[in-house]
Amino acid sequence: MPETDLTDGRVPKKQRLIVDELRRQILRGEIPPGGRIPTQLELSKRFRVSNVTVLRAMDRLAHEGVLVVRGRLGTFVANHPPHLSTFGLAFPTRPTHDEAWASRFYSAITQEWHRLGGASRRTSIYFGIAPTGSPDEIARLIADMREHRLAGLFLAAAKVSLPVIAEHAGSMPLVGIGAASSSCVAVHFSPDAWAARAAQWLAARGRKRIAMVHSAMQTPETVAVMVRTIEAHGLSTRAPWMQAAHPACPSWARNCTHLLMDRPAENRPDGLLVTDESLVEDAVRGLVEVGVRVAVDLDVVAHCNFPRPVPAMVPVRHLGYDIGRMLAGALDIMEARRRGRSTPQTLEVPPVFEEETSQAVAAK
Repeated sequence: MPETDLTDGRVPKKQRLIVDELRRQILRGEIPPGGRIPTQLELSKRFRVSNVTVLRAMDRLAHEGVLVVRGRLGTFVANHPPHLSTFGLAFPTRPTHDEAWASRFYSAITQEWHRLGGASRRTSIYFGIAPTGSPDEIARLIADMREHRLAGLFLAAAKVSLPVIAEHAGSMPLVGIGAASSSCVAVHFSPDAWAARAAQWLAARGRKRIAMVHSAMQTPETVAVMVRTIEAHGLSTRAPWMQAAHPACPSWARNCTHLLMDRPAENRPDGLLVTDESLVEDAVRGLVEVGVRVAVDLDVVAHCNFPRPVPAMVPVRHLGYDIGRMLAGALDIMEARRRGRSTPQTLEVPPVFEEETSQAVAAK
């Protein structure tokens, strides 16, 4: 393997000694961002190696974004080296065309992750970080953690393999959706809070009889909590009005709304909650097909992940989670932990209506 191959993990021993020592000095702050490193001649004497070996070691660190070469002025630590400015985003899978339910959520996170970047913050994305995921991607992530090429890592789903990550992360901050570990701050979305806000809005609209089309992936306990929350706001529910559809088969939601509304008006709900954004389009299509006048006969509150609400052919009330605000909070926690400051062990993400999102507020 040629010594100049910067993408291969097998680094010649003499190069590795120089790379490791310079990296240690930079990580400890002995050479700060923007600071000048010793010259090639000084390093070659110090490590008793040729100038070529020093040059290749420096090229490797420059390739990683740690060093910047400025001609005759010398070589300097980058103003925003990876261990201070590159944040990773890990997904358990790479969504396929048949997994629109996962792809929509992943796309919202990826879009906002890039938007929150900029000149002083870079991003690195990893797919297949799961026990049955991609060995190559897992190896790439482990290498980046070992080589201190990340300032922090966000785990975008509970299925991400946390034990493997925690084993190699060291002191690198971790934040993750559904994560349950002392080494990782957990992002928490409360279905109870979502149901409470939906119920408040429906009650204000004068609705009294509430149905729900929920994800078959939600646990019975979660659904029961949401039902109790709805009833606590003075609204009524019925067991047959609680229908489940799997996000991977969203057409089931269309059948559910057919069944809910294909009955006399006095036996039909006048409010509907759709708790998974992947089910919204089909649930609404079913309402239209049976002649329901949405916002007249029935009001719909539909879950979504802002800033990408699912388009609907009729007026629905979007209630969901501001992905940009959630990721900004996660980045703030990672920055604080990297600087040695204490943070809460849980990041609570409140449900918001569209006009309450960070984008809507900024546009006012």
